[in-house]
Amino acid sequence: MTNDVRKFDGVSDEELQVELDRRSAPPEQLASEDIDMSILSKQASEFLDSLHKNKCPPKGAEHYMFEGVMTTFYGPNIWDWINKRM
Repeated sequence: MTNDVRKFDGVSDEELQVELDRRSAPPEQLASEDIDMSILSKQASEFLDSLHKNKCPPKGAEHYMFEGVMTTFYGPNIWDWINKRM
């Protein structure tokens, strides 16, 4: 084991933490009773309202819907996990 430890000489604690974060498993999906669909419901309504009024989807709709889906099913901390991998 002593030889294995030497592989990390010169590697900062911060660099090691980044690598550990990168390797961590994705968060678990929220339990069904903890899922709040109100965010998605609101976004879907706004999307349809914009199509009806403006004849085009709202700017960035796909991005915001994706964020809404991920936050709804995994909670707001999902972005910490995702951002550490990008």
